[in-house]
Amino acid sequence: MAIAERDRLSCRPGRRERLDVVKAALGVRDGGTFSWDRGPVEFFDRHYYDLDVVRVVAKAIVKASIGLGLVIAAGLFAAFVTAGSFRRAAFWGLTVCGALILTRVLKEVIERPEIGIHQREYSFPSGYATATTAGLLALALLLPPGRPRRIVAVTGTVILPLYGLALVLLLWHYPSDVVAGWALGIAWVLALRLAFGDVSGPLPLGRLGRHPIWRSFRGPA
Repeated sequence: MAIAERDRLSCRPGRRERLDVVKAALGVRDGGTFSWDRGPVEFFDRHYYDLDVVRVVAKAIVKASIGLGLVIAAGLFAAFVTAGSFRRAAFWGLTVCGALILTRVLKEVIERPEIGIHQREYSFPSGYATATTAGLLALALLLPPGRPRRIVAVTGTVILPLYGLALVLLLWHYPSDVVAGWALGIAWVLALRLAFGDVSGPLPLGRLGRHPIWRSFRGPA
C-alpha cells in the first residue's frame, strides 16, 4: 500500500478511538492494569492490617449477600412460576443465569489474573458486581412504576458503590473489574428488557404462600 494511501486511511474518523479500545483490551488480557486500578489496590494492600476490622465486616457482608441473593433469586423465580407468570419468570431466570454465564465466559476469554500470588482464578469482570447489578436492575424493572421501584433504584444506587468498594478493599478485584461488572450487568438486563418487552407488575409473593406444595411443608394449619 502506498504511503499516501496509508496516511489517508489513518485519518479516518474514529480510528484513534478504536485503537484505544484495542490497546485497553489487550492490556487487560495480559493481566495489565490501568493507572486508576493500581492506586486503590496499593492503598488497601499497604493498610491491610490497619483495616482488619473493616475487612472482616466487609467479608462477612459480601458472603452473606451471596446466600441472601440465592434465596431471593430462587424464591422470586418460584413465585412467578407458581403464579403462572412464565414470561416474567423467564426474564428473571435469564437475568440471573445469564449474568453468571457471561461473566465466566468473559473471564476465560480475557484471562486477567486475580490479585495476589496464587492467581487461581481470573478476575475480569467481577462476577459479584455483575450479578448484583443485574439482579437489582431486573428487580426494578419487574416492579410496577411507583414507590417500590424508586426504593429499589435508590437502594441500588447506594449499595452498588459500597459493594464495589468492599470487593476492592478485600483485594478480590481491581476497580476496573467492578466497573466492567456494572456495565455488563446493565447491558445484559437492558438487552433482555428489549427482547421481553414490559415485564413490570406486582410481585406474586402472596400466591407462593398459598400454593399446595408450600402448604405441605408447613403442615396442617
